[in-house]
Amino acid sequence: MLPLMKQYFEAANMAEYGCLIIPAVGYFSTGELMSGFGIGGLQYVEDGIVKYGLSQDAFYYMFFLPNVALTYGGAAGVWYGIKDQIADGMDIPEYNLFMDVEPISSPANTAGGVQKSLGVYLDSGRASNNSGWAISTACNEEKLHRLLAAFDYLYSQEGSNTRSMGLSAEQGAADVASYVEKGITNGTRENGTKTWTEEMDNCADYGVYAFCANRMPGVVVDYETRTCDLKDGVDLAVLADKVWTANGNDNVYPLTVGFTPEETAELNRLEAAIWDYADSMIPKFIMGREELTEESFAAYQAQLESLGMARVLEIRQAAYDRYIEKANK
Repeated sequence: MLPLMKQYFEAANMAEYGCLIIPAVGYFSTGELMSGFGIGGLQYVEDGIVKYGLSQDAFYYMFFLPNVALTYGGAAGVWYGIKDQIADGMDIPEYNLFMDVEPISSPANTAGGVQKSLGVYLDSGRASNNSGWAISTACNEEKLHRLLAAFDYLYSQEGSNTRSMGLSAEQGAADVASYVEKGITNGTRENGTKTWTEEMDNCADYGVYAFCANRMPGVVVDYETRTCDLKDGVDLAVLADKVWTANGNDNVYPLTVGFTPEETAELNRLEAAIWDYADSMIPKFIMGREELTEESFAAYQAQLESLGMARVLEIRQAAYDRYIEKANK
């Protein structure tokens, strides 16, 4: 795919382009693309064993290309994106720039023996892996009444519309500073409906999905599809969800794994040193400032070990085992 994109950009006389664009540190900490090489981002789980992507042998095969500005100039091939960017959401007609953006999943490195990408897509497991109960003494009776009243509203039809899609003009969008700043004083949705306003439906550059993130089970609406999400009758926003979550979340290290205060302090100290070193070395390897050979990569891995990688894995494994034990009771 990437060589074909290179041919396209060159045929289009692009002065600067990027067939593949990932962060300046050279990898996605959440595991996109890396999962196709059989490893996760930072910490991940495989067959109950906690591992760290940066220190795995397969990390030797990672790649890099900077300059994310190319994404918005139509000179990018593959990048880490969001739903706002799919279909024609990035078109800039006044500059005669039209882009067809479609979602893809992490490709598996079958030539290297990886038949299926790891399930490290975090969002696919947020509700199942990363939710639970919390008990607090800070919620007095007055606050409890206010909290329950908010829940009652959010789980009503109008409340879920508001939580998922933002404010309508009737609800006072014109009085909210962020709405005024973005020029959407008519609101993000029509009064009393699940229909986006004209400004939102036209895919303005502020992005509708900033208003419809769902953090509460059940508080979401099946709103009308925007015209910019449709291509040949296919809702690409729905397709993106299926594509990006296709590999599941079996290898996600759950966000709700708990650590003791002592473990937290030690992890913070060790991982800060590990990230500082790795994030300085990886771009050097990729850009050729440091020679990348099997020997130099082995030396990189040895330095990670000297900075406490084994201890990091030990702490995270112990905490994960406690988490699984509680979950199975």
